[in-house]
Amino acid sequence: MKNLSILRLLALSGAVLGAACSSRIDTPTVVVELLGSGPINPGDVVQVDAGKSEDPNGLPLTFAWAFASVPAGSHATFNEATLAAPSFVPDLVGAYDVAVTASNGVRSAIGKLENPISVVACAETALHVDEVAATPDPPMTGDRVQFTATISGHETCVEGNHVDYHWTFTALPSGSRAELNDPALTNPSFVADVPGAYVAALVLSDSLGRESAPGEITIVVDPCGDGTPVVAAILPLPEEPMTGELVELHADVTDADVDKCGLAQQLFYAWELVEAPVGSTATLSSAIAESPWFVPDLPGAYLPRLVVTDSTGRASAAFSAAIEVGTCGSAAPVVLAVDAPEDPGVGAIVQLAATVADDDNDVCDLGQGFDYAWTIVSAPAGAMAALNDPTLSSPTLVPDVMGPWAIELVVTDDTGRTSEPFALTLDVTNCGTHAPAVAIDAFDADETFDVGDAIVLQATVGDDDVDDPACDLPQTFSYAWTILSQPAGSMAVLNNASALDPTLIPDVEGSYTVALVVADSTGLWGADTLVVAVGDCGTHAPSVVIDDPGAFDVGQPVVLGATITDEDNFAGEGESESESESESESESESESESESESEGEAAPACNLAQTFSYAWAIVGQPPASTATLNNAASANPTLVPDVSGTYSLRLIVTDSTGRASAPAFFDIVVGACGEHSPSATIDDPGAFDVWGEVVLTADISDDDVDDLACGFPALFTYDWSIVAQPSGSTASLNNPVSENPTLPPDVPGTYALRLIVTDAQGHASAPTFFDLEVGDCGTRAPEATIADPGAFDVFEPIALTAVVNDDDDACTGDTSRGYAWSLFAQPVGSMASLNDPSLESPTLVADVAGAYTVRLVVTDALGLMSAPDARDLVIGDCGTHAPGVTIVNPGSYDVFENVPLTATVTDADAATCDVGQVLTYEWSIVSQPSGSAAELNSPIVTNPTLMPDVVGSYTLALAVTDSRGLIGYDTIDLAIGACDTASPVVNVATPAGTIDIGDEVALSATVTDADDACGASTARTYAWTIVSAPAGAAPALYNAATTTPTFVTNETGVHTVRLTVTDASGLVGTDTETINVTGTCSVNAPDVTDIETRVNTFVATPETLYWADLTPIFTDADNTAGCGSLGQTFAYAWEILEQPLGSVVTIDNLESPNPGFFADTPGALAYLVRVTVTDSTGRSDTYNESITVTACGSATALALIEMLTPYAAGPSDVVTSPSPVPPGTAILLSGASSNDADDGAGCSRNDPFTYAWRFSLLPPGSQAELTGADTVEASFIPDAPGDYQVELRVDDGFHTSLAAVFNVNANASLSIGTPAVCPAGQTGTVTYIAGGTGLGFDQPAGIVAVGSMIYVTNEGNDTILQIDNSIPSDPSVTILSTGAYLNAPRHITYDSVTNSLYVLNSGDDFVIRVNRSTGAQVNYSACTGACAACGAGLTRVSALAEDLDAYVEGGVPRLGVVSRFAPFRIDLYTLTNPAGSCSIGSQNFGAGLGQSYTIEIHRPTGSAVTDYMAQSLEGAGTLNLRHFDGANDTYMTNQFEASFLEDFSLHDAGTAAQADDWLYFTVGGGFEYIGRVANCGANNCTRQVFATAFAELGGVHAQGINDVLATDKGDNAVYRIFCQ
Repeated sequence: MKNLSILRLLALSGAVLGAACSSRIDTPTVVVELLGSGPINPGDVVQVDAGKSEDPNGLPLTFAWAFASVPAGSHATFNEATLAAPSFVPDLVGAYDVAVTASNGVRSAIGKLENPISVVACAETALHVDEVAATPDPPMTGDRVQFTATISGHETCVEGNHVDYHWTFTALPSGSRAELNDPALTNPSFVADVPGAYVAALVLSDSLGRESAPGEITIVVDPCGDGTPVVAAILPLPEEPMTGELVELHADVTDADVDKCGLAQQLFYAWELVEAPVGSTATLSSAIAESPWFVPDLPGAYLPRLVVTDSTGRASAAFSAAIEVGTCGSAAPVVLAVDAPEDPGVGAIVQLAATVADDDNDVCDLGQGFDYAWTIVSAPAGAMAALNDPTLSSPTLVPDVMGPWAIELVVTDDTGRTSEPFALTLDVTNCGTHAPAVAIDAFDADETFDVGDAIVLQATVGDDDVDDPACDLPQTFSYAWTILSQPAGSMAVLNNASALDPTLIPDVEGSYTVALVVADSTGLWGADTLVVAVGDCGTHAPSVVIDDPGAFDVGQPVVLGATITDEDNFAGEGESESESESESESESESESESESESEGEAAPACNLAQTFSYAWAIVGQPPASTATLNNAASANPTLVPDVSGTYSLRLIVTDSTGRASAPAFFDIVVGACGEHSPSATIDDPGAFDVWGEVVLTADISDDDVDDLACGFPALFTYDWSIVAQPSGSTASLNNPVSENPTLPPDVPGTYALRLIVTDAQGHASAPTFFDLEVGDCGTRAPEATIADPGAFDVFEPIALTAVVNDDDDACTGDTSRGYAWSLFAQPVGSMASLNDPSLESPTLVADVAGAYTVRLVVTDALGLMSAPDARDLVIGDCGTHAPGVTIVNPGSYDVFENVPLTATVTDADAATCDVGQVLTYEWSIVSQPSGSAAELNSPIVTNPTLMPDVVGSYTLALAVTDSRGLIGYDTIDLAIGACDTASPVVNVATPAGTIDIGDEVALSATVTDADDACGASTARTYAWTIVSAPAGAAPALYNAATTTPTFVTNETGVHTVRLTVTDASGLVGTDTETINVTGTCSVNAPDVTDIETRVNTFVATPETLYWADLTPIFTDADNTAGCGSLGQTFAYAWEILEQPLGSVVTIDNLESPNPGFFADTPGALAYLVRVTVTDSTGRSDTYNESITVTACGSATALALIEMLTPYAAGPSDVVTSPSPVPPGTAILLSGASSNDADDGAGCSRNDPFTYAWRFSLLPPGSQAELTGADTVEASFIPDAPGDYQVELRVDDGFHTSLAAVFNVNANASLSIGTPAVCPAGQTGTVTYIAGGTGLGFDQPAGIVAVGSMIYVTNEGNDTILQIDNSIPSDPSVTILSTGAYLNAPRHITYDSVTNSLYVLNSGDDFVIRVNRSTGAQVNYSACTGACAACGAGLTRVSALAEDLDAYVEGGVPRLGVVSRFAPFRIDLYTLTNPAGSCSIGSQNFGAGLGQSYTIEIHRPTGSAVTDYMAQSLEGAGTLNLRHFDGANDTYMTNQFEASFLEDFSLHDAGTAAQADDWLYFTVGGGFEYIGRVANCGANNCTRQVFATAFAELGGVHAQGINDVLATDKGDNAVYRIFCQ
């Protein structure tokens, strides 16, 4: 960037100097004036004027104003520093010295006022904080509170007076750590972290040095989450219900936690119908729904009551509201009449229609619906017919036996009241019992048919049910024609066999038998058959003879023809049919026809008038011939022979029936005329020079033309070409295919010409050649020499001239020339150029001293160019030196400190060339931190100042210009540091891959903040916004306040999003990114294929309600894998198009995906329902469904819970865990046993359940969460000791069940016995640290602690867990290492020298080293050779190794391993870091060591001897603790529970006395206790029981004299047992 700026400045200065150096330019005269009079105060507008300045050269002036000095701390600047009369506003009292530089473009001069401008103070008032306010008011815990203040006294005569704000907290609630985001902001904010009183104060100060008294505010923060729900009203819909009318209950509920705090509280409803009229059996549809309903069955008062509980368990006061129900709805329906047809016949469709009245409808206008019950009381003997649906208002009956039919109807309304029975008798006649009479129409005797004829079949049909006037039934008939038999090989079928008049097209000669069966509307039928005889016309193939075309020569067209006969066209021998166009054939055909007529032969027998298709082919021709047939599929194709000889032809003819003739052949012999090639000779054109035009000619001869016997025309084509020409020639022939082309030679020398001639028959002559000699006049290039212009300096014009000589001038007579001058070389940095390089004598003005090389090439009138000539010019450098500039480093500064700037400037021209230079300064900020608005106080003074306002790097530049406009330049980087001033740096990531419409695009960004490194708060807020989108787009951002929101749009094109990040100090960083949506998914409309319906019956005596549940079945291609499963959302619009007569139902919730309606007319007549589904893009589809309502389903589901793990319990509606569980244990519950009575026999609805699990009780501090809370199985992990209660409710789509409850206690440590050996004044304590399979614990075995870190091996899942117990109330568990070489890891030890864990597998006896930082594993037992051969390996530990322990001896880390079988020994190894280990041999401490299971090794404090303690099993029932010190072998204690000692851990008391040390051990095998033995150094040391009643003990680690850690495999937990 620095170099680019220098080049730009040099280019500008060079341009100015280049224009000015042609004559002397004088310096301008500068005049400076102060406009206005009187005293000047801070804030006044001060104007200065240099408009009277003059330039003696008459050139226009430019101005650059700057402050030579200002009062310390002033930030005054000119409003427009390049005007002749700018202004500024002084901001402090003191002297302002202004200067202006006037420039005419070449020379500059500086002018100043005679005296600095004096600014004096004006009258002042005191700063005052009038009022301090905060929002929100009042705030809640967790709210961000923002301050505002009203102030006065800051509006002084100093218009630019700057007021600073200083906010502080003077008091905070106990425990609060609240901080202001920036105490210097006008409106700072803080987050209220605890409830209570916050007192804040504001003090003001300004640029005049004034300070206000503090203004205070006290903010009282209320705690959120303590609000209790309030039920304000119960609202029934409708407001004045009647008997039998569905009443929906709605509640007006508020909760301060929601309304005031904005907490996402979940509300749980508990409804109860506490009062109803005497005798009423009405019940609520749901006791826990938000809006349940009931159907009043008696008039009177109904009293619902509601209690609402929120997520915190706080319940509202019970609220009740009386609902008065009117008396309408008690009348019974009456059947007034039944309409039916009079005397219907057997098989007729009898439609019954009832007319029903009900006073509830007529008087009360209740809109009662009716249920219909039709019954056939009696029918004629043998009758089997039944009503299609006896529950419809208008059923149908098709009687099957004649006689009387007695029918009865009873109607029930919505209240359950029934009508009196209505009786009806139908007299059914025998009409409809007659079968049709069928006769196929026969053909006339003289009517014959042949193969291929279209034979139309017809029949006559009669039926007494139609013809008998007594019946006159509207019968319809169906027709079924079939071919019963047909000739062998026939594939003929009937066309339109179900019509009265089908068609048969026979394909084989012989007899065809067809049959017809006719059925009437009643299913009775009649039949008939017919035999059809078919002849053989149309089965004969044609025969062919090719006609002789006569004699022909090469190139003459031959027209072919043939004679064809076909028996299908004529009887007997048939008539010949010639297709030849020759005159002789036409005459022959006429004679033949004449003969036939005169002889009076019989008329044609078939006369099918067959047409023919032709297939001509050349099957043989002379070897060189390429001739083909023209129009080979026509009757008369043409052949043009190209070679003399024999041409063999073939013809196959096919008639209209597709039958083909046998092939016919004919040979044509063609003569030799037309086969001769022409010959050619090029004529000599004479002598020519370069640039002349040569006309070429030739002599041609051809026997086909010259021989009169052939007589071919003299038509030739020409192919002239140049086959060789002089080097450098680019000449070409003009019109080389003409008889006489021309050649314009361009280079002297020999041009070799060639000619090939082709005649009309395509025969080409042999090539003929001619060499044309061309002279060299006009080929000599000019010679050019550049003349020496003399000596010059920079910026002096240099006139260039040349001497030119051309020998062709006398030959051509044209002396015009073109000149091409070029600046071939110039000094680095030079921008000089020739004024016009095409002139004969151009001008050069050098702009940089040094060597210049000019070059010239001259071109004559013929385009010949001279050899380039060059001349070197050396230009002097006087007056070309730019000032030397070095900015002085000002040192270290922080934000808002005034940084003084100085520079060292030198100018060589002033010393060496005696040039009186005047220097002008231009300081600038090249770069500054993002968000910085800092400016230089005066960029054109020698020593300006900078006050940085943002932490970071500032790059400053100084450009110094001398009188000639030459510029010196330097930059410097300033590092400004301070904390809590850096804005976040935001980088939004570009989404990867192709993005389709509707894709959920996951956005992300990286955010850095320089303040993070100095301990500033890392809290940030995120705000994503959509900056731009294509026309018509409706993009959306989800989770826009998180780091990873989701973006979705409905249109293709470029979308722009912005992320704004605000840090804890209120500083803001932004970044934008474009999202190019290119895919066309989201353009598919939904495809609705069905409406799934479920109909439920709710019995509420004496009424029955029918609820029809609706679900649309549809797909949307946008949600398929091909479109990336876009996840379209859908809107629904439902309507009822048709419904049974009298029904007035409406759909509940017309925009729901699963609405429903109460059908008031169940039975056969249907409801026609329509749904329109519209997706997120606005595309929709519609589907109609006819729904028949049936009566079934009213039961409420029963929720049952079953505990699956870790114990089995239930299923039941109340389940309690058989045993407590340790916190961290995964608990799996199932609701699969929940059931619904509607799923049983008689209904079998099998409505799917939805499941809702929730915690109804959590212990204090628990953050446990349910996984699968809306699925059949839910799980959770208790994370704190205490009682947990889980509720399950199931919903079958219509009713929600009562809650089933599960209870469990998480506190297994309560059963463990506390230490009974604590010192006086201390009590024993058991603390649960961590555990549970959910956190990875599976048979925890070994344990070791390093500081606050605890490491546990798990034999069950081959892992090592790390427990961070630095915060005992909130330990964290992570998996340090898993798998690889771990195989049922049991014992674990720690080596501080290598900072590694060493683990012994019980699965394979391998020793594994684990890096405590990374979890990386090294298999120490992988090597089986010697130490040197194994490198980093370890001599394999003996098989059946049981325990290991790390220790340090003489500063060297070592590892001891004990074996449980012979040889009974302790193997000792030296450890190196990181992994190399070598065996130092094995030691057997006495023959009595025996079978050993655990080991502890250490060097007691103050001792020089290492102790080895091992458990040894001497015999059945005897277990000893052995102590070895290298020389002594003693029993510490014996008679332990045989073979159940699990682990050792020794606590060194830190004294030289071994007796102060205690060896802790765990005992398993069902005894399950922790004991300890004093290291007395002798036999039978003191043994004590420390803690009891564990489930299944594993390892132990002593971390204090009365403080141990232990693992319990039975509880999958880690405990601490200690005295305190």
